[in-house]
Amino acid sequence: MTATQEYFAEKLKLWTGMFLMFYCVTHYLNHSIGIFGLDAVEYIRNIFLFFWRNPFMNFFLPSVAVIHIYLSLSRVIRLASFRGFKRHEWFQLIAGILTVPALALHVSGTKIAHVFYGINDTYTFLSSSIADYTDIVIFNLLMLLVWMHGYIGVKYWMKVNSKYQSYLNQMGMFFFLLPILSFVGVISMFRESNLNLLIDPKYKEKVFNSSNPENVDLDKLTEDTIMYFVIPYLFLIIILFTGRFIFFKIKRRNNSIQISYPEGIISKIFPGMSILEASIDAGIPHAHVCGGRGRCSTCRIRVDKGLDQLEPPRQKEKRVLRGIGAPENVRLACQAFPKIDLNVSPLLAHDANYKENASEQKYIHGSDREICIMFTDLRAFTKMSEKKLPYDVVFILNQYFKLMGEIIENHGGYLDKFIGDGTMALFGIEEGPKEGSRNAIMAASQMNVELKKLNERLIHDLPFPLKMGIGIHSGDVIFGKMGYKHAKNLTAVGDAVNTASRLESLTKEFKCQLIISKYTYELSDYQFNTIEEDSVKIIGRDEMLDVVKIENTSMV
Repeated sequence: MTATQEYFAEKLKLWTGMFLMFYCVTHYLNHSIGIFGLDAVEYIRNIFLFFWRNPFMNFFLPSVAVIHIYLSLSRVIRLASFRGFKRHEWFQLIAGILTVPALALHVSGTKIAHVFYGINDTYTFLSSSIADYTDIVIFNLLMLLVWMHGYIGVKYWMKVNSKYQSYLNQMGMFFFLLPILSFVGVISMFRESNLNLLIDPKYKEKVFNSSNPENVDLDKLTEDTIMYFVIPYLFLIIILFTGRFIFFKIKRRNNSIQISYPEGIISKIFPGMSILEASIDAGIPHAHVCGGRGRCSTCRIRVDKGLDQLEPPRQKEKRVLRGIGAPENVRLACQAFPKIDLNVSPLLAHDANYKENASEQKYIHGSDREICIMFTDLRAFTKMSEKKLPYDVVFILNQYFKLMGEIIENHGGYLDKFIGDGTMALFGIEEGPKEGSRNAIMAASQMNVELKKLNERLIHDLPFPLKMGIGIHSGDVIFGKMGYKHAKNLTAVGDAVNTASRLESLTKEFKCQLIISKYTYELSDYQFNTIEEDSVKIIGRDEMLDVVKIENTSMV
């Protein structure tokens, strides 16, 4: 399959799945109206049938279903290994396989019964055909298979699309409630049908005579569906997966390509396998949130050796790599199919989730940029904490940290870290140093105002009012995600960071609340009522640094 064909097939599988899920949603909604009675559900059914049961849809809907089933099965059959399958992927696969016979049994009693046998498959007729609650439970369990298969697909598609991630909770609630409402609707229709039978003993006979005038045996229709479709289908599935197993068993005799990982781990694969499959095949944990479909970048790797012999990224991979600003030697493991030996290094922890695939991606590899850095620190807090219970210290610090975090974020800053009783914040990551400098200075002013309010709130908990020192400087830094395992976060390193930290420390010496480097002050274009200029010695720098000292940030 060419790159264009593969890209088109993946898109077609996604959108045919979405279309079928839309059909299921409207179907469930129609069932849910049964809560309000048979008359209401029959009225809504007419609208449902107007859209779904017409010459165009009679051809289009089955075609979409066949295309989706074919593309889904062909992708699964081509997988070299199932070792990397997660629980939800196994459930989706099994539910998907069982969805076909479940739908066949449902359609045989409705659409096929109507088209080929002249049965008027109204809700009144179907609810009268239900023998007992066992039939209802079985019917809803079969439909739930279809629903869960679609839900998993939609959920994980949304997870790797930043535009839709914020709607995941609402979507989950909708997908949870709708089957319940549908189940209640079916029960309500069944109960109403039984009630009508109590009122009129000939009720069922009248319904059957009007809806099934030819007296077609529905049980026989179900048996025929099982005999001539369900059993052959399941037999075909067994043949396909058995054939797949034998095919790859033979292919593995030619494991001629060697993929080398850090710490000397090696995986041997045959041509046509991806690097992600190489990891999974060797039992190497490797993140792949989207299931290796090329929709996210959590499986990305750095190619340390053999990059020039690797085929260039295809369209789908290019788009993802471009979105995260990846360098040339970074590839998606699921989309890279080596033909020679390679040395690679996975770039994310094996338990990385979709959140690591969003806004932070573009910085994961590190970049040089000019930003504004702010350091803050509480004055004499260590002395105060010696006279306080641990609980009180934690309470006061959490109040202070919450305040600082909100102010920093409200002014477009990024809260890098809390350091003891201080904070480090970065401004202008996206906007640039000029806007970052202005935002940092405004944040410093707001901090003073809010700290006064905090002192008033905690007047009975503090032996003396909280005071703080702030240092602000702008300059070039290396910005990226650094650390180890779960202690890995976006941060900045460089001389500008050390300088900002030193300026904060100097506020103690100069007995002022804020010290800004003159470069940052001029960059911001702010004019203060009263400032004091000075030159200070910064450890590690040969030349003196011009600064602006501000006794109280309320002067800003």
